[in-house]
Amino acid sequence: MTSSTSSDVKLQRRHLLELFEQAPFFVASLRGPKHVFELVNAAYQQLVGHREVLGKAVRDALPDIDGQGFFELLDTVFSSGVPYIGHALKVMLQRIPGQASEERYVDVSYQPLKNAKGQVTGILATGNDVTELKLATIERERLIAVLKASNQSLDRFVYVASHDLKSPLRGIATTAQFIEDELGPESPASIREYLRLLQSRVTRMEALIDGILSYARAGEDEPQIPVRVESLIREAFELLEPGRRVEFAVGPNMPVLLTAAVPLQQVFMNLISNAIKHSRRDDVHVSVTASRSGDFYVFCVGDNGPGIAPEFHSRVWEMFQTLSSRDAVEGSGIGLSTVKKIVEARGARLPSSRALATALGSPSNGPRRRSSCPEPLH
Repeated sequence: MTSSTSSDVKLQRRHLLELFEQAPFFVASLRGPKHVFELVNAAYQQLVGHREVLGKAVRDALPDIDGQGFFELLDTVFSSGVPYIGHALKVMLQRIPGQASEERYVDVSYQPLKNAKGQVTGILATGNDVTELKLATIERERLIAVLKASNQSLDRFVYVASHDLKSPLRGIATTAQFIEDELGPESPASIREYLRLLQSRVTRMEALIDGILSYARAGEDEPQIPVRVESLIREAFELLEPGRRVEFAVGPNMPVLLTAAVPLQQVFMNLISNAIKHSRRDDVHVSVTASRSGDFYVFCVGDNGPGIAPEFHSRVWEMFQTLSSRDAVEGSGIGLSTVKKIVEARGARLPSSRALATALGSPSNGPRRRSSCPEPLH
């Protein structure tokens, strides 16, 4: 071998050692059936607490991991010649002498090293310290479990409270009706007005309780099915029973969406009901339109009412907000906040516009769509 060739080999060896040393994952080369450390890089040294391991058998170099299954894994790989890969394995390491062992998590790969005859002569151990990621995952799962338990407790409380609140309300309404029947048509107008107001307050309280229940349920997961949106919208209008003449129109080109039907119907019922309640006129016209805008489906509910001043566009989506007197228009102030919660829970969005829009599903043969809304409908 010439001196030039020898120099090239040494240079290549030095480069390989530099790459080995600077690798972002830990690497250790173990020789023989006792798994003697032949090479380790900086990442491995950091994992084990910078202790001296070179030239030592793994059981002597790392006595603190005895009984945790790692020695047995190395023995199995060496004797069988079959690689082993493990993910997020827990290991207790005494990284600082005299102090308690630390809980670490590692991804590891034990690859058998073989000679020219195919005999196993050692093991290449590589992997990553994934402790921070694993602990974050454990904490996330704990918080999710706590949140689910809290939500279940809250749901139970809301349902029980709604029942307990509605029962006395029905009693109040019945008593008010008895009083009105006893007094008869000859009762003073002021008394009849007080009884009317009492009945109105009871109705409003029941609507508030129902609204809180709807809000609590909004965003809950439901199975996705193909939904013909036009049929769903017409059914939503029929369920409302507006009690007065309303000219209702559904625009063309309504899509079929792959979505949860009940939340979508809840959205349209709230928007249509809101349009009817606040129209402030006898000839009420309400329309629902749909359009395709690039990757978006846009749904708009419009009416011929007075509209909403720009300064109130964001306010209408908040809970218990209403722009009309409660005595002038019956409402819980929860309907549009329920719409907002359902829509945002599904990754869609609502505009600050007189025309309200939402997208709660995707075409039954395509990806989920999101929404925006064109200029207000009048």
